[in-house]
Amino acid sequence: MATVNGRAGEAENSRIRRIIEDLRKAEKAQEMRERRAAERQPFVRPVEIALGRNRDVVMKAMSNTISHLGIGVVHDVPIDVGRIAVLTILRMHETPLRVRAECRWCNEYSSQWYASGWKFIAEEQ
Repeated sequence: MATVNGRAGEAENSRIRRIIEDLRKAEKAQEMRERRAAERQPFVRPVEIALGRNRDVVMKAMSNTISHLGIGVVHDVPIDVGRIAVLTILRMHETPLRVRAECRWCNEYSSQWYASGWKFIAEEQ
């Protein structure tokens, strides 16, 4: 990237804007292909996914969207569709929310990155 005094040149800024616009168009096209029962909102928070009989396998993840029906998360290992887990959603200034949820889908983003959608079942105590 060519810079002048540590700043990108106008041509480089224009190129970056086009790349971002292409990324947004691809995201919008993906949303149009998916059927959703509820509108999703951006929601970025750390999430822990507790799996296993005793919920002893804990994966770190980040949420990316949320609705009143469920949550989307990004993580580094695949999760079987239909799997039930306890999701701990960390909150800024409040006690974390613990909710039982079902994995409804899991797609590979790229090598070692996955996105999954979770349907809320019930709040955990």
